[in-house]
Amino acid sequence: MKQSKQLPRRVGTSMVRSLHKLAQQLNETYAKRGDAWSGGFPQEYASHNKSLFTAEDIIHINMVCKFQNDLDEQRSQKVDSPKGSFITLVAHPTPTMKYMVNDTALGLVITTTLLKRLLELATTSIRDVEHHSAKARDFSPVYTIEYCKGYRSNNFNENEPNFLRLVDLIRYMDEVDVQMLEIQVEGYQHDYELMDDASNSGNYYSRHGSNTRSALCKMLLQYPMLSDRFQEDSWGHYLRTQYKHMVTINSSIPCLSKIGKDVCVAELNLLG
Repeated sequence: MKQSKQLPRRVGTSMVRSLHKLAQQLNETYAKRGDAWSGGFPQEYASHNKSLFTAEDIIHINMVCKFQNDLDEQRSQKVDSPKGSFITLVAHPTPTMKYMVNDTALGLVITTTLLKRLLELATTSIRDVEHHSAKARDFSPVYTIEYCKGYRSNNFNENEPNFLRLVDLIRYMDEVDVQMLEIQVEGYQHDYELMDDASNSGNYYSRHGSNTRSALCKMLLQYPMLSDRFQEDSWGHYLRTQYKHMVTINSSIPCLSKIGKDVCVAELNLLG
């Protein structure tokens, strides 16, 4: 099995962060219940979600959240991460993950198939509803990948950049022809210090202002994309050509462009 061990620690840290954000959103989507009143979440959407999520999906989503919670607990104790800590992404047909977080060991192994499954759920599950008028059934779905707009966009909670970051890792593996990415993450707590610093630029009180954008820009500058497709010039070109009229392009940082569900589905399908 061909593998790469050359990627910097921040790649592993940002992967875990984006994976956790995705799992959080999916967990909230699965918990949505149908409302009887006309202005609420339609029962048909709730039933649609229940038909998508399998018991195995829920186990994996909860495992991702538990892994992050264990990391947060370790960080709260102000201790250094164990020597030899690692994050591994493996190209494998089985959707699975394993992890360990304790005083002497920290590791996560997750397959690309599981990553793709969670990304697929983000593009097919319905997180909210947009009512267009007071008329009956004049509404449309807001998919999980499209959620976290407006006031919830502070602290990098916008889903598209996290979605692209995970797709980016899988594309990168294909581009460099490896079946495993093993990333040493000893000292990962220092990366979280950088993220905390950036997130303070997009806090609750400034969430509608330029500071939120500043925080997102800091995040991407600290954790740049890896694959050729999502480099700034390249991704900007695809958005202007392949996805013309579908996207309003952020010319400063194209990866922060609001791409929406249809573009996310297209990018996911390109992974094969």
